[in-house]
Amino acid sequence: MSFFDQFTRSAWRLEVQPFYQPDAEEFGRWQRGVAAISDMRARWLKQVADATAAGRYVGRVLVVSLPLSDYWQWRLETARSHVAAGEDIRVAVVDYAPVLAQLDTDFWLLDDTSARVLAYSPDGRLLDVVEEHRPKVLRRCRHDRDLAMAPSVPLQEIPQPA
Repeated sequence: MSFFDQFTRSAWRLEVQPFYQPDAEEFGRWQRGVAAISDMRARWLKQVADATAAGRYVGRVLVVSLPLSDYWQWRLETARSHVAAGEDIRVAVVDYAPVLAQLDTDFWLLDDTSARVLAYSPDGRLLDVVEEHRPKVLRRCRHDRDLAMAPSVPLQEIPQPA
């Protein structure tokens, strides 16, 4: 079953890692001046476009620190294609909202009724995805979502680099 078959109303993601290993190849191409979108990202953008066209919400908050690393400059640049596909991408800066430093776990919150808690290695490799339905875990995910959303701004409000 596809990820996008697992929610009917909303899929919301919190990203707090400094680097995500699945992005390494596409990021490396960008560093060399090649701006090609990976097949994985193209599939994601199609799924987002299909979901949002069907009236479902897909969103996330990217929690970042300043100054932005090259990686995060690239992530914000590529995230604009996610916005164009219909995803609500927001950015929250730890330097402006220090309370965000307590956020340490990535997750997907689906329809507010289930979560996929993501475990990463220090170098950004995805180690595990745990499906959660326990009320305590869902309360924590909702709390962390609300904490991240409060100081976040839509990606469209962040100026593009010249």
